[in-house]
Amino acid sequence: MKRILSSITLLGITGLLITGCQPKTAQPEPVVSSPTQPETVEVLPTTTPAPTAVAPEPATSIPLSLEGQTWQLSSYIDAGGAQKNPLENTQITATFANGSVNGNASCNNYFASYQLNGDKLTISNAGSTLMACLAPGVMVQEAAYLDALQKAASFQIIAGQLEIADAQGKTILVYAAKRPLGLVGDLWQLAMYASGVEALASTLAGTQITALFGADGSLTGTAGCNLYHSTYSLNGSSLVIQPVATTRKACAEPPGIIEQETAYIALLQTATTYQINDQELRLSNADGKTVLIYNATPQAAGAPVPAQTPPAQASLSLESLTNMDYRSGFTVSGRAPLKNGEYREAGPQGSASETVVRLVEPVTYGELPDGQVAAAAALAAETGGSGTFYELALVVDLNGAPLNIASVFLGDRIELNSLKFENGQLLVDMVKQGPNDAMCCPTLHVLQKYALQGAQLALVSSEEIK
Repeated sequence: MKRILSSITLLGITGLLITGCQPKTAQPEPVVSSPTQPETVEVLPTTTPAPTAVAPEPATSIPLSLEGQTWQLSSYIDAGGAQKNPLENTQITATFANGSVNGNASCNNYFASYQLNGDKLTISNAGSTLMACLAPGVMVQEAAYLDALQKAASFQIIAGQLEIADAQGKTILVYAAKRPLGLVGDLWQLAMYASGVEALASTLAGTQITALFGADGSLTGTAGCNLYHSTYSLNGSSLVIQPVATTRKACAEPPGIIEQETAYIALLQTATTYQINDQELRLSNADGKTVLIYNATPQAAGAPVPAQTPPAQASLSLESLTNMDYRSGFTVSGRAPLKNGEYREAGPQGSASETVVRLVEPVTYGELPDGQVAAAAALAAETGGSGTFYELALVVDLNGAPLNIASVFLGDRIELNSLKFENGQLLVDMVKQGPNDAMCCPTLHVLQKYALQGAQLALVSSEEIK
């Protein structure tokens, strides 16, 4: 999904100002990455001092009052009178303060005046910025929302929800209370990035780019194809991001994913300031130009944090996992000491081949039966032939350092979908070769469960998924 935004001009006018839509070209769903290695991103060194730890920003309780906090739309009544939920990947917000309500209406930022008299609410003089978003339905949704907003006649707050009704008493807008977000400790997902002199482009459909600014000064996330890590420092709203390192997985689909990743990593390192508005994070460069726009993820907005969120131990951080010693059945020594997610070893004397072992997605976190926090990661080894051999590695913290306590071979040229801890066991969702499949083309979708038994990861069950 792509959308191009024109430069923003605020107009304080009566009524709604919105540009029209343009058709969108559908993007294909992602497929398994090609084993071909893409060009790595060249990172220029800086002389910026190393970052210091950043204190996490305190959580703020949500007051059950209309004014002084941010509300996010849960449902609305469209022009035809039907109740609708907001489109996926859109956030509609409202903040009421001092007689003015403002927020994001799906694509554009908007503003209006309001008056209160007990539970009576009137909203008028609405205006918006003039961006055009190309995603299907976004501009229609925005128009319906702003139209409904100006029909407000009363409101009530029940169990943390704001309900706005029209003059007939019909509920036309329902919002959920949102806690204030901070740069540190909340997971942000990229929505748009600078593309050209005056334009911003949406991320490709089927890709996800994230950023997690840790309280210890670490910056980690996924860049669309590869995992990345860096460090950062803050001084008020000023931001310094050190050179970024990534894993070296190759992705062929959707078209443009590697180019998008390269652009993202380059833009991230130009950020010098940040600004948070409601559920949106903007990073700008030294010229004051916005280069990256993120939206808060559900877990940043207060939803339960999934098991794959990195634990507090620095030894199990993404940076540690991409720079540690793993067991390997495909190296001469039986070890693979990764640096920035990769280890290379020369082939036999006189041979031009080499063995390459890489950390690949996904990485997940959970607990072992004894309650010990652990990480699980996958390694892909290429030995110079046509095979790509996958191993599952279990990592724990030992005296502040990561230790690969067990590994198991998963298969050759499999498609690895996900890893997950459940009840102390590791669940591996993957596609492997069936009885009649060629090695190149696996079709058997299975869910395999592994348990730590002594010093071994043992397969305890394998279930075909149809």
